[in-house]
Amino acid sequence: MIEDSDNGDATTLWNQDGGAPGVAAYDRLVGMHQTTPNVDWGLTETSVGDQLKLLDELLETHALIDQGAQRFALRLMEHVTPSQAWGVSGGVPSGVSVALKNGWLSFGGGWHLNSTGRIRGDGRWYLIAMLTSFNPSEDYGTTTINAISSRVWQALAPTTLSGDQ
Repeated sequence: MIEDSDNGDATTLWNQDGGAPGVAAYDRLVGMHQTTPNVDWGLTETSVGDQLKLLDELLETHALIDQGAQRFALRLMEHVTPSQAWGVSGGVPSGVSVALKNGWLSFGGGWHLNSTGRIRGDGRWYLIAMLTSFNPSEDYGTTTINAISSRVWQALAPTTLSGDQ
């Protein structure tokens, strides 16, 4: 479901985690107060801030997710099938670690696309989340998100981080 988006697998995981009520309970525990899970998971509403909190749960040791599960999820996010490796990875050179998850849905008269992830390498370390709505086409939304990510990469000056070689 992460490496190669699959709605059936996503639905299975959603249901195993208690559906909208189970996900809402987790969201409250981690402080995601601007996310409203929908019975149809693809119609869940969220914010950039909440998506960054969710990413933080995969990176911080204080998280409710144990470190083995964190590493597993990040490893999956680092190996997304090439056709789905757009968005967060836009403009980021090879050799830089990109862990991402994208979503896309045609609904309500437009395309809704999002890309969320972690970038690490070449002196940069950051989390980024982009949510778009009512794009006229899927390609338009993908191109827009790629361009934003590329500009963010170019604008952030490299920093020295311990362990980041």
